[in-house]
Amino acid sequence: MRISALFICLLVLTQSLAAQKQANRWYFCEQAGLDFTSGEPVQLFDGQLISFEGCVSWSDDWGNHLFYSNGGGRDPDQAGGYPAGTIWNRDHDVMYDMSYTEGGGWSAHQSSLVVPNPADPDHLYYLFTMEEIEYDAGGSVPGQAFGRGLSYFEIDMELNAGLGGVSIADERVHVPLYEALSGTIHGNGCDYWVLVADWANQDPDSLNRFGTLQVTQGGVSDISWQQMPADEALGSQLKISPDGKWIICGLRLFEFDNNTGEITPTGLYFGFPAGTIGWASSFSPNSRYIYYRIGSFSGGAGEIVRFDLEASDILASQESIGLFPSDNGAGQMQIGPDGNIYFIDTQDFGSGPRLSVIRCPNSETPSLQAQIFTFPGNLFINSYGLPNFMDHIFKSDQPGILDIGPDTLYICAGNTYQIGGETAEGGYLWNSGEEQPYLTINEPGTYILTAAHNCGMVSDTLVALDPQTPNFSIVGPDQICPGESIELEVIGLECYQTGIWSTDETGPVIQVNQSGVYSYGVENNCGDTTFVEWEVAQTDLPSVEVMAQTLPPYCEGDQVLLFAEAENETELLWSVNETSYEILVEESGLYAVEVTNACGAASDSLLLEFEFCPEAESDSCQLELPTAFSPNQDGLNDFFGLVQECTTLLDFRIEIYSRWGQLVFESDDPLQKWNGQYKGAPGPEDVYVWKMYVFLEDDEEGHTFSGEVVLLR
Repeated sequence: MRISALFICLLVLTQSLAAQKQANRWYFCEQAGLDFTSGEPVQLFDGQLISFEGCVSWSDDWGNHLFYSNGGGRDPDQAGGYPAGTIWNRDHDVMYDMSYTEGGGWSAHQSSLVVPNPADPDHLYYLFTMEEIEYDAGGSVPGQAFGRGLSYFEIDMELNAGLGGVSIADERVHVPLYEALSGTIHGNGCDYWVLVADWANQDPDSLNRFGTLQVTQGGVSDISWQQMPADEALGSQLKISPDGKWIICGLRLFEFDNNTGEITPTGLYFGFPAGTIGWASSFSPNSRYIYYRIGSFSGGAGEIVRFDLEASDILASQESIGLFPSDNGAGQMQIGPDGNIYFIDTQDFGSGPRLSVIRCPNSETPSLQAQIFTFPGNLFINSYGLPNFMDHIFKSDQPGILDIGPDTLYICAGNTYQIGGETAEGGYLWNSGEEQPYLTINEPGTYILTAAHNCGMVSDTLVALDPQTPNFSIVGPDQICPGESIELEVIGLECYQTGIWSTDETGPVIQVNQSGVYSYGVENNCGDTTFVEWEVAQTDLPSVEVMAQTLPPYCEGDQVLLFAEAENETELLWSVNETSYEILVEESGLYAVEVTNACGAASDSLLLEFEFCPEAESDSCQLELPTAFSPNQDGLNDFFGLVQECTTLLDFRIEIYSRWGQLVFESDDPLQKWNGQYKGAPGPEDVYVWKMYVFLEDDEEGHTFSGEVVLLR
């Protein structure tokens, strides 16, 4: 069982950046790739991936590449011999073969998306996949009449000696769905949103709606639908702004609340001249601008246009950033880890794709540099897809992006850490005076690197801290009733902080059905575990018995002391609205008492009758007991028992107990009295409790009485 060592989500710093290094290495199209480690893209040709549109590639927070995927494949027996859907590890070996029956679609615009698992974001990742609209090209797959829709896989990077493996495969979420798939971090900084657009369903009742899922420590939620107006037609591509506040779907703009998941139409439609199509779009890293790549299938020049979301008239703010030669209008756009926006277009079929870049997209004066790279293409149809990332990892208000490592780093004893990053222009300066792109550190502190960038000076801040003791607690009932189940919950956990219960469960909430001590252990940032305990005690059901101190008959004018002998009670209430354990009564009636505790209630009652009594005759029954005796053999009060013989007794029993509940004397003979001894030895001076049962002539039932007697020496 794993306990995550990363606790803090996203501390708000002067420059609060996510880990753009997660996007340091791209694999796309036909074995094409880019490496951004040096601060500018360098071509790679070592990939195994073959994709038509959608794909994904993922690195860890430090830029170490982990895996990549085309998200899905087609039946190889169909015309053209399409490749299988595959996940490759960092060594370019097959981690998992989806074939053509699992995962997403070969031609899905956004076939795949990586989302860290909040339960352990350093090692566990969800790979979401999406079906293509041409799911039945050449014939549908048996058993998949409407394709595979939205699915997910879980990748565990601790499997296969650290190369990773699939621990959950092809978990189907919803069918049918096609093409559009995006995600962003939740407003709480811990969880994630996954968004889809249901834009091509043949069922009119399930058309033109957004679907949202939450990814939490507990897993992937069910999909929740939000219907959009009929005049707000959705499209086949979804983009969420880096700040999580806007959505582009096709040619329409929506507001997004990343705390609630609510999506609101703005009514804005980005229309373009007849004969041209807005093929792809991207937000700028500061979320202020929307860039569209427009063109046509007929070739000619393509164009990059921009809209300003802070303008009073967003549509009127449209400006052209530049033209570029385009033989085919199709192609995707994606922010890069350097803060620039990259887009791909295709030459004639089979000639390979070309990569272009929009530099300084946050600035007032962005620039277009067309076709900085070309890649070979050998398929019968060209590829024009780029990796699909959650764009919140590129959030930046600076002119460009510099990423030196996670915002918060915990320094563990004996460890060293290399922090830093590169830009194409260089000119590095740390706040400690060093002038190189990387530092090796082993102690806490605030580390700031500033560097030149072709769009202006950029910087990034990393705060290194000593490991912190987790501050959490357990809440819940501390008592449990027979046959009951109660809930215990851990509170105070930080983002991504997880632990394990003494019951071997890992969720924050458990159900327990017996008493005991329950503990929860959480590792700190360096692997030392802190435990918190919670004790649950057994609470039995309450019980009560009502008894009178004296025996009947009761005469008018007498007072009778009633007392409630109760156990496990927390509250007591008589029918006469008294709450003490003893009450004095002098009227006939039914006297009842109820006791309660957290587990339930119990009650008992005693019926008393006060009658007119003539003067007692010598042979009447006198059921009197002394309140004290002194068995010292002086001939005075040496015995405890009935003061006078009662001639009308039909049945009798007396029991005497020590204060500890130990039976010290018992007799069925009303003439037998206690001499104060127990097991042949004198009993100690103390207060003893007696219980007496009698059945008298003319009674319909017996009576039980009790009281106390003091033994004196």
